[in-house]
Amino acid sequence: MPFDANCSEYIGKRLFVLPYYGHGWSYEDGTLSSGLADSIGPTPFDMVVTEFVYRQAQIVGAVGRVQEPQHKYDGMWVAFCLRMLGDYNFTTAPGHSMIWIGRDRPVAKADSSDAVYHWIDLGNAAPKLVGFGIVATSKEWVKDLFETAMKTRKDVTGA
Repeated sequence: MPFDANCSEYIGKRLFVLPYYGHGWSYEDGTLSSGLADSIGPTPFDMVVTEFVYRQAQIVGAVGRVQEPQHKYDGMWVAFCLRMLGDYNFTTAPGHSMIWIGRDRPVAKADSSDAVYHWIDLGNAAPKLVGFGIVATSKEWVKDLFETAMKTRKDVTGA
């Protein structure tokens, strides 16, 4: 399930986050979505990694801040954790993840006895979003999925 141990070198560095539809993005805080565009998730953004999430001494995710000027969630906290078993990295084998976005710094507890969905606590401040996506060093590593996600976004939003 884990990311390669060498991924630990990304502390303090930028990663590209590509939210995609999956089963739809949702608000965990009672905030109402503003329509179909919200259900496909936020537009892609960069994040800066501040810490990693470990399960049994292996990297299974990360926490950081959205760092994308002009982005709706710039400056907010973001966390992600792998959804599937496998061997992953942020270049040749980026893994599909659950992604959380919120105002409060996420608290991570990767407990193998609990579903991945419950591994991250976003605190109490709205908004609190959760959905699916993929994380890589750049969009070039997830080019095909990026193009599909952007086409879906255009089809749904018309923009």
